Order: sequence, then structure tokens, then C-alpha cells
Amino acid sequence: MAMEYNSSNSSTLDERYKGLVSGRQEYVNRAEEIASLTIPYLYPPAQGSQNSPIPDPYQSIGSRGVNNLASKFLLVTLPSQRGFFQYRLTPTTEKLIEELAPEEKADFERSLVQHERDVLRQVDDAELRPVMFMCFKHLLVSGNVLLHIPNKGPARYFPLTHYVCRRDPRTGSPLEIIIKEEASLSTLSEDVQAILYSSVNEDANNKSYEDDDTVCIYTYVCRKYNKNRGKSDKFKWVSWQEVDGVRIPGSDSETPGEDSHWFPLRMIRISGENYGRGYVEEYAGDLSVCEDLSEALVEGSLIAAQTKFGVRPNAMTSPKELEQVRNGGFFDGEEGDLWTLKTNKQIDFRVALETQRDLRTALGYAFLLNSSVQRQAERVTAEEIRTVMQELQDALGGAYSNLEAEIQRPLANRLTYRAASQGTIQPLSEDDVELLIVTGFEAIDRGHEMNALSQAIAVATQLLGPEAVAAVVDSKKAMNQIFTSHGVDKMDVFFTDEEIAEREQQAQMRQMAEQLGPNAISQMGGMAREQAERQGGMTSPTEEGGPEAPTE
Repeated sequence: MAMEYNSSNSSTLDERYKGLVSGRQEYVNRAEEIASLTIPYLYPPAQGSQNSPIPDPYQSIGSRGVNNLASKFLLVTLPSQRGFFQYRLTPTTEKLIEELAPEEKADFERSLVQHERDVLRQVDDAELRPVMFMCFKHLLVSGNVLLHIPNKGPARYFPLTHYVCRRDPRTGSPLEIIIKEEASLSTLSEDVQAILYSSVNEDANNKSYEDDDTVCIYTYVCRKYNKNRGKSDKFKWVSWQEVDGVRIPGSDSETPGEDSHWFPLRMIRISGENYGRGYVEEYAGDLSVCEDLSEALVEGSLIAAQTKFGVRPNAMTSPKELEQVRNGGFFDGEEGDLWTLKTNKQIDFRVALETQRDLRTALGYAFLLNSSVQRQAERVTAEEIRTVMQELQDALGGAYSNLEAEIQRPLANRLTYRAASQGTIQPLSEDDVELLIVTGFEAIDRGHEMNALSQAIAVATQLLGPEAVAAVVDSKKAMNQIFTSHGVDKMDVFFTDEEIAEREQQAQMRQMAEQLGPNAISQMGGMAREQAERQGGMTSPTEEGGPEAPTE
């Protein structure tokens, strides 16, 4: 079972898929359990049919938390206003760039920024944001999802129930992926339909096909050792497809080891396991208890909200007569003949309600819900909320770091190869540039650096004065760090060195004009002419007072 699938033997992808399903079943069962407490439609109960109703949870803290974290992870991974990665020059390339002229250096930096923007256009071209939002939901609930980004067309995702995966126990790299899809026979190409119909005639044991039949398509992806490799292509990805045991002609493909189109993503990596764990699984106990308390409170409240009357045996009051009496009317009877049914469970409900409130608060902190961040008081400052949010973001630093390794860096490489395959860009050499992720865990580090920089400058200014700080602090470097920590591209807002020198010269001329009065402009013009004459090395005879040139 652990051995690699060999297409030369008589086994099919269907048999190989069923052989690997047993190792996945534990994770699917856990995903269904977690989904029942959060978003049930992600992993509906397996025993039900497709048209079976999906049970609804009694509490909403789970679904709110998953949607909130999925939105935050989406904003971190694919920011809408800026890119999630940048190209940084290697030390060797930086030395070569420093030797260029300022104009050539600026052109090179602008071309690098344009290269990043051309790659980021693939995010919209592949319709990646809605797909990634669903991927994060699955990652939070089950810890696993399969992402497919082809060279053309929109991206797709597959839940854990639609694929199996085998990884290297030592490195965790995927070695083998099999995807199972269902499709209508009429939607397949005519060549594939002809092959299936011919297979029925060749083998009498095969079933007959109808146009409205549903067939299973298996896609096999594996990483193999590349014998004819270059310097960096040590491995390659090989894939093909089968339909009901029949290999589809033309479905075979090979891609370099660094350009995989399939990404079996994991939320939390466990060493030696083929599948990951979800973030919500760490709080499954609190969610389960909160679900039980919510169910008890809802059902108890429904019972307590009912109004039912009892009649004492042998009472003089007649219930039928009482039903006919209008509001404010009279009837014959004695006090105590009727009584109202009461539960007398107020104290028990209060204990359950307080326990549920504590659990919802704890889960709100885990899911970064703003309602849990804000302290219940009359006056809560914005700085207090920002500080608590920063602490909670720091608590998710481990998840952010795993996002960079599992999603962001491979995603940036895939988008780069996709843009290159479409002829939009020319691929850059790894010896010249390196990929730098600028969101997620890196953003947290830059946020701390920004806070440390602002506090240090504020303390120095308070103790030594602004003049002393301005004398030793390089304002351009400080501004560069401030803009970088906020994720703003300095190429869009900073003046170039030539523009800064020109603005300084203009400021000096305006200052001299104010000091020297009305004749300052003519004096500065004369100074400029003298400087030009000295640079030219010669003067005209007219300016020296000599005779003018004869005119014809």
C-alpha cells in the first residue's frame, strides 16, 4: 500500500485510490465532527444521501469564527491593495546595480516592480480569491484541501473527501496525489466517449454506458526523480487521467519540480503524517460543550416559554366554561382551582448561561472576534483594542508562518510560472533575485520593528530634543522603514535622488530671493552664466567687450 503506484501493472487508479482511502478515513471522520459544530455543509454526514437535510448547530460562534479567520487569512495571503510578495536582489546583483548610473538603476527598479505587478495580475485572471476563501474554510475545519492552478482558466479546490495524498515521512513533501471527480458522460470529449464505448465491446464484463450516466475521472499526480535534470530540476511532476480504468489519451503531462500545478495544503503539519490538522480542532472541546449548553438552553427556554394551566381534581371551576368567558368576564369557581405550570429552573439556567458565556468569550479570543476583544466597560480606548488585537495576531504567528511555507511561497512561484507560460513576463534567474513574502508572519515582524522605531524616536526626542535627533538620524532611511512596515511601495510615493536635488536647489533659490530682494533673480542669473562660462572654458567676444562680428 505504501509503495508507489506503477502504471505498467494491471491495477487501475480506482484500485490505487481505494487502497489509500483507509489511511484518510480518520481525518475525514474528524472533519465531519468539526464541521457539525461550525459549517456543516463543508463536510456533511457521510451516511446521508445528497438530498438529505444537513443538521444545523444550536450555536453560531463556530461558523462566525471560521468565516472571520478565513477572511483574515485571505487578506493576509492575497491583499487587495498590494502584493503579498516582492523580488529582492541578491547581494551579488546589488553590487552590480550600485555600479550603474542613477538613471539605469531607477529603470531597473521600475522594471522589477512592473514584473511583480504582471505576476499579481494572475490572481484575478485565475479567479483565485473566492477559491482561496473556500480553501481557508476547509483548512480551518479539516486542516486539508487540494488547490489546483492550471496554466489557463480559473483555479479550483478539492475537499479532503475528493483526493488522497501520500507524503515523504521525512520531509513532508507530497509524493503521490489521486483526485476523484464525477462527471456526466455527455460532457466528455467525443474521443473519450468513443474509447469508453469501445472498451464495452472488448470486455463483456464492463457495463454499458448511457448519455446521462455519471463516470468517475481519476487524476494521478506523482513526483519522480528526473534523470535528465538540470542544475535545479532534481524532480519532475508526472500526471495523467483515467475514466473507469481507461487511460485518457493526451492527458499525460510533465512539469518541472518547482512548478507543481497541484497543492495539497495543510493547516497544521504533523511530522510523519500524510494529512494535516485543522485550527478549530484545537478548540473542539470548548465548541462541543458550548453546543450542548446552547441546545439545553434553547430547548429549556422553549419549554419555559409555554403557558399551560392545570385544574385541581373535583374543582368547582369548569375548564370549558372558562374557555368561553370573554376577557374581563365572570365565572363560578374558587381560588386555587386553577394553577399555572412552572419549571422553576431559573437558577439552573443561570449557571448554564454563565458557563456558555465564558466559553463564547474564550472562543471569541481564539477566533479573533472583535466582540471578545472589546472590554465590557463604559470607556474603552482605541489603543486598548489595538493592543489586544496585536497580542491576538501574535498568538497566530505560528499559523502565519505555516501559511508562508505551505501556501504563499508556492503560490507566488506558481503564478510566476503561469505568467511566463502565457508570455506575459520573462522568468528571472534565482541567481539575480530572490522571493520575499511581505505579508503574514513577516508583516508581524515589521509591525514590531515599526513600534520599536517610533518608541525609540519618541523617547530620544523627549530626552534630547528634535535637533539632536535630526542631527544623527537619517530621515530617508527612517522613512523607508516606516513605509516598508506599512506595506507601501516606496517607488510610488518617494522622490528620486535627482528630484530631491532639484527641489533642494529650488528651495535655496527661493530663500536667496527672499533675502537679497528684487535684484536677487538677476544676480543669480549672472552667477549661473558665469558658472556656465567657466565650465565651457571660453567666452564670446561680445561678452568680453570686444568688437562685434561684422555683418554682411
